[in-house]
Amino acid sequence: MFSRGRPCLKRRGLAVAASPEEPLLFLYPRWFTSTLHQRRPISSIETPASIGRTRQAPHTNCRLPRKLSFGVYSRRWISCNSATAGTGIARTTDDLPQESSSVSTTENEYSTRRSTTAEKHNLSTGSGSRPPIPRKTRGANSPSHNPKRRHVFNAFSDIQAKTTSPPPSTAKGTNNSNNASSPDRALVAMKRLSVRDRRKLRYRLFLTKRLHERGGTNRLNQWTKMRDWLEHLQQDTRIWAKKGIKQKEMLIPEETVALLAGVTEMAMNENIWYVPVHNGCKVHVLHPLESDGRYRKVILSASERVVELVGDRISHTRDLQERGDPLVDIYKPNVAVFPSIEAMRRRNLPVPLIRGVWDFYSAQVKPAKLDLILPLSKNLTTVREFAEHVEELTKSQPLFHKRADGHVQSHQKRVAKALVDVFRDDANRNVLSTAALNCALSFLCDHEFLGSARAVFLRTEHVTTVDTINILLRSAAKRQDFQMFRQYLLVMSRMSIRPDPYTWVAFLGCLVSPRAKANMVTYMLQKGYLNQTGAVRSALQSTVQDSFLAHLESGKSVDSFINMTIDTYGTNWFPPSLINQMVSVTVRLRDFQALDRLLEISKQQGLSLNSSTIYQITRLFRSDIFSALRYLWRCIGQPETKLKKDAMERLFLIAFKGRHFNICRVLWRYACMHGTVTYKMKQSVLSSVSRNVARNKGKDFDNIWRTSAGKVIVGIDLHISNYPQKSSLLDGVPSEFHENPVSYLASGFKPNGKDRERQLRLAGELTQRDIEVGRWYRPARPLSIMLEAAAMMDLEWKSIPRPTSWLMQNAINVPVTRSVYPR
Repeated sequence: MFSRGRPCLKRRGLAVAASPEEPLLFLYPRWFTSTLHQRRPISSIETPASIGRTRQAPHTNCRLPRKLSFGVYSRRWISCNSATAGTGIARTTDDLPQESSSVSTTENEYSTRRSTTAEKHNLSTGSGSRPPIPRKTRGANSPSHNPKRRHVFNAFSDIQAKTTSPPPSTAKGTNNSNNASSPDRALVAMKRLSVRDRRKLRYRLFLTKRLHERGGTNRLNQWTKMRDWLEHLQQDTRIWAKKGIKQKEMLIPEETVALLAGVTEMAMNENIWYVPVHNGCKVHVLHPLESDGRYRKVILSASERVVELVGDRISHTRDLQERGDPLVDIYKPNVAVFPSIEAMRRRNLPVPLIRGVWDFYSAQVKPAKLDLILPLSKNLTTVREFAEHVEELTKSQPLFHKRADGHVQSHQKRVAKALVDVFRDDANRNVLSTAALNCALSFLCDHEFLGSARAVFLRTEHVTTVDTINILLRSAAKRQDFQMFRQYLLVMSRMSIRPDPYTWVAFLGCLVSPRAKANMVTYMLQKGYLNQTGAVRSALQSTVQDSFLAHLESGKSVDSFINMTIDTYGTNWFPPSLINQMVSVTVRLRDFQALDRLLEISKQQGLSLNSSTIYQITRLFRSDIFSALRYLWRCIGQPETKLKKDAMERLFLIAFKGRHFNICRVLWRYACMHGTVTYKMKQSVLSSVSRNVARNKGKDFDNIWRTSAGKVIVGIDLHISNYPQKSSLLDGVPSEFHENPVSYLASGFKPNGKDRERQLRLAGELTQRDIEVGRWYRPARPLSIMLEAAAMMDLEWKSIPRPTSWLMQNAINVPVTRSVYPR
């Protein structure tokens, strides 16, 4: 029924785990593997008392030396056991909103003019995109911080090369006016939209206003034309053959492709680069879906002699890798890597239970510092070096940087400048690849460096693929920039690039109207444009809030919506992000019955709930911490869900506003240990710690709270006899308060003078010290247990004024353990 599992971040390297396109059955309960082809409604599934996990297959672990990049562990292989289930795809709009939306005139026109005679197309089944990833295994690898460049194997090092490469061309497109509905009608309908669509609509209205100020006009048929244009590109099968060009197809193992192009996430997709020998040789690594078993298809395009020379050199590189030559730094894996399990099913090939995949998450665990990476931008001699260097720039660790004029420069701007410089460097012209281009464009578009993205794209347009265009289309759709969206379609037409399913998903991102999006998804499914499971899941992510909102407003249940989603979309995929969107809909409607049922189903089926879901639920309880905690205990599972900063801040501020000493004490100390203290939390505690005069207004309990709350909350390790930084903390504090420095703040009224200055200094140091030393401690009890005990104590303390000293002595004890390494 449901896929589950969560990714595990590792050091980027040549690690092999399980295929990135399918669920791992050894991570699933037995009822999942026994009902792969027999779907059952959710209401028919019993509580998972008998749910068990099959034992994970044994794995092998072999360390390989890391020879190129900064801030990464050495490469290693891991094998695991997995298999998958197929899915079927279909789509109807019976349960989608039927009323006319007033968000966009053009989108409604599109939905009315949609072709009603389109032939329904049943799509092929497949498990598709990214699956749950198994938990990482511990190893003794450690990051290398040697700034000296090490040996990197270069298959084409001794070929006499020229500095020429295909010249990049520029993309031109005609200006086209933006299209949006009337601002007044759009503002009325905005309340029904999700937060993401509201942001897009506001930007669309801003662009429309600017267009009217310039005297421009809207074109109501723009969406229909863009759809027809995409369909024309989809059906265009022209191949432009050049005179004197010979093509040769090779089958190369995945590890050899990694040795040539780099171990990056983008390099495992369709990739193009040029070998600068004679007039140049184009190396085109096709998408993994076109692979043959464990071999990737590679097409070489050049003159007959050059194709023969480059093909022989690639074959020689493969032979060296298989023999374990010491000059080759990526060895042949002990467990074979299969690029695409979906491609093997389409060819009816047997899928091995134990196989390897690449680990793309290594650089996210402990990225290298940007100042150490920047000096390596010179003398990048191979395609692999350049691609991995670009990836490390985009994932580098942010550092405080001050320019010569004294102004602070943001980390993102420094990375953007470094990317533009490294792509514009003529010395790197021969090592450009699609993988490096897509990695750079993803970073620049995500951080809105559009000028830099255009500069990089124009420099490397000769290695553009459909994945590159999709990145740019998604950025234009997110910003509702229809003129740029049309220009990128012009680039596709000029370069004869056919759209893929993710191009249609990017087009779907341009729509805001719920009805238009629902009709567009139906149209794409009927026409067969979403023929990959990953694209279907992306479309589901884009429309789930609108369809679930209409479903609940029509009086239907959560069970019927989930069963409808499984039947119509043909997917049993319910990740935490999808559950979070469904929870946000119940929060918007304040439908507690639907929320309770959704949480109950998630618990029964073992669906993961993350910190974002908890944050959404806490929005319902802005002054009732006990109700918020009841839902928190239902969401936290085993292992316990880690709360992020936004959820921790929301819970703490609700408890602080409700005058709950012990709950605030627990939340503050766990936030210090997990590194999730926010500015608002710190200021709330600091103001209470430093205050020693009550306002004498309101109830006595409120007055005591204002002067005592911070003194009860702070002091994560002051109960330990030998707590660190003791000498510096006690400077200026009278000796009688050395055992408990916080008691000096509650010793009496100090209006001004040196005593007051000491108290203010001590208050600031205590608050800041908790944040700094908290990462050296680990909680001895789970957060849910401590919050339950704290809530019981606060119920007993409720509205009863007590002296500050009594509150400090009788507050809940939060046990911690000292860690050898900081978090």
